[in-house]
Amino acid sequence: MSPVSNTLRWQRVEELFYAALELDPAARSAFLDATCGQDLVLREELESLLRSSQHSLNFARKAVVEVAQQQSNAHVRAGERIGAYRLMKVLGKGGMGTVYLAARADDLYEQRVAIKLMHPGYAPAESMRLRLGEVLTGNGEL
Repeated sequence: MSPVSNTLRWQRVEELFYAALELDPAARSAFLDATCGQDLVLREELESLLRSSQHSLNFARKAVVEVAQQQSNAHVRAGERIGAYRLMKVLGKGGMGTVYLAARADDLYEQRVAIKLMHPGYAPAESMRLRLGEVLTGNGEL
């Protein structure tokens, strides 16, 4: 395949992956049947990406639960570790919480992220919990 063909194929895989990710998991098989047809290589690529994304979402869900438990037990500061991340510095503070710049601290790979920790005692609205759940699982469950 030429570089242009590879780029076009990846763009198609990416487009179909995000479209499938938006669907209820029960509807994905029919979507893949309709979009992949007899292209078994395309279907396997998409199924592999979907499985991998679910693994990543499960990992993220675990980290969010761990952070929530730690947040409810203590006031955190820059330099402390939460899960695989070490808090580096405060990026901002607001009415709901504090946002920290954090970096991977487990040496698996280098990554910087922003982590928002809610103020102790802050009870987010049901709509916010649902949005968080939808981001993490695609179905509103934590």
